Amino acid sequence: LSPLLNQIVISNLYAKLGNYYFNVDKYQKAKALFEQALDNHNGVDNINNAWIIGRLGCVHRNIGNNKKSVTLLEQALKIYTAYYGVKHLETTLISMYLASSYRHLGKYIEAKNLLEHVLTIYKKEYGIGYIKTARASVYLGNVYRNIGEYKKAKELLAQALHIYKRYYGEDNMHTAWVSVRLAAAHRAVGEYHEARKLIEEGIQIYKKHSGDSSHEMAWSLTHLGRVLRDLKDYTGSQKLLEQALIILK
Repeated sequence: LSPLLNQIVISNLYAKLGNYYFNVDKYQKAKALFEQALDNHNGVDNINNAWIIGRLGCVHRNIGNNKKSVTLLEQALKIYTAYYGVKHLETTLISMYLASSYRHLGKYIEAKNLLEHVLTIYKKEYGIGYIKTARASVYLGNVYRNIGEYKKAKELLAQALHIYKRYYGEDNMHTAWVSVRLAAAHRAVGEYHEARKLIEEGIQIYKKHSGDSSHEMAWSLTHLGRVLRDLKDYTGSQKLLEQALIILK
């Protein structure tokens, strides 16, 4: 192999291994491997690099480095848009990831605009009942909740939950992920009992499949603790919030 081709092959191996660690939530290992892949790759603006940059952006999003995530995902989106066009499904996937990072930085309007664009394309390409459409609906529903459009949030999240149950089954962590987010929308409008029921269902699924120490478990316990506080069960609320804090330390 020529030195350049050998460099690309090594880069791709780093990237594939990094993606494996990303998929099993080993984000620090994934981060290091994606960074090595970029160091070994030739040219920062080709489509192969865009994929690596995008994955690295997702790693930073998942470990809470949302500013760095936005920088990387905006870079990746620029390359994808130039290469595929704005309506291509690969471009919309990067757009959805970027919107998630915008949301975590409080840039709700930017996130909303991107996700409404993505959802329009997915509905046209896949239809309303497809799992990718449902996932985009969850992301957009979360943003609607953040900006106070609670009716829209509940409608999107309830529709998504129905699709997730049909696609994954009721006893599945993906389904639990949506249940807890729908619960947050219910809590926002004072529907505390509905919220409690959904979160408790999600927590039971997480306990069964991932134990008591996952990030999603901590997130769910935190939300249930807030719901119990709303219901004036202050002792139960404190207990759950302390459990969540232990997991996150």
